[in-house]
Amino acid sequence: MHYLPRPPAAGCQGPGGALRMLFHRGGVYLRESQEGAGGKLLPNPTNWLAKGRVGFGRRGFGLSGGADMVNAVVVGGGMDARLAGRFREASKGLIAIGGKPCAQHVLEAVRATAGVERIALVGPPALVESASGGWARLPARRPAGGAEVRLVEEGSIVAKLLAATAALGSERKLLLVTCDIPLVTPEGLGEVIGRCPEECAFFHPLVEKSAAVREFPEHKWVFLKLREGEVVTTNVFVLDPGWLLRRGDLARELETLRRHPARLALRWGLGFLLKFKLGLLSLAYCEQFFSEFLGGPCRGMICEDTALAMDLDRPEDVGMLERALAAREAGRGGRV
Repeated sequence: MHYLPRPPAAGCQGPGGALRMLFHRGGVYLRESQEGAGGKLLPNPTNWLAKGRVGFGRRGFGLSGGADMVNAVVVGGGMDARLAGRFREASKGLIAIGGKPCAQHVLEAVRATAGVERIALVGPPALVESASGGWARLPARRPAGGAEVRLVEEGSIVAKLLAATAALGSERKLLLVTCDIPLVTPEGLGEVIGRCPEECAFFHPLVEKSAAVREFPEHKWVFLKLREGEVVTTNVFVLDPGWLLRRGDLARELETLRRHPARLALRWGLGFLLKFKLGLLSLAYCEQFFSEFLGGPCRGMICEDTALAMDLDRPEDVGMLERALAAREAGRGGRV
């Protein structure tokens, strides 16, 4: 496996207008916005030098042959029980961080990411309705208004992804980003896209423990022990929608089992569980195991981009996230 620096594309043609789709109980509504009509999607300058490890735990540069263009799905959910007691919003994505909804921060970063062609914001009715009220149409930092945004209202995780695939098409890989990581940046997402092998069905970045603890020592992190070192799972994935369409049955089964850890553990098997409990898992073993289990090539990457993992889980996280955003803006000199 060769590791080569992968520069961003010089430019790419985007769709004319922003077609926005809302799925409601009563039917499907289409609305077309002239915002950004006829514009080009021009990539932002991105730091394509690799910081972490790609595939099999090796250090190196971004993979050659990575995904050039993807569609993106910003995934919104309901309210966590730990947050519901303090906030009245119906979705974590609607909690204000630095003066605007958490999901808006994420959507703006996704829209400004080089390599993203179309976007679906999927979530509960309150999130979709709030987005349709205006902030999903805000100009992106990229010239010409950024990628088009479609709004999809659906229920379960698998239902959200299937609805997003129906709205966006299955020709390109899907970049999945949850709505509760407001620190995520276009540069960080661009690196994930650039380092995803083209043949990969699942690609998932992990963050080194040292980076997570250094940047947010007060956050209650949950670490996964690998032979390469302890890591944090992130809220970003790259998924081949073709796998989802072929194996929707397995996806639904896993979604059900995640609410029953004991049953999910049995489904994974004793060998994997023993390695997990004894701290003997490696990135290479996980890649091979999940490739066989899911029936498609799976790869991982270990990096230091804490913004991919720093999510809104507890009331105290709001202050941490707002301080981090304020420090970032101060570093930019107030530029947006």
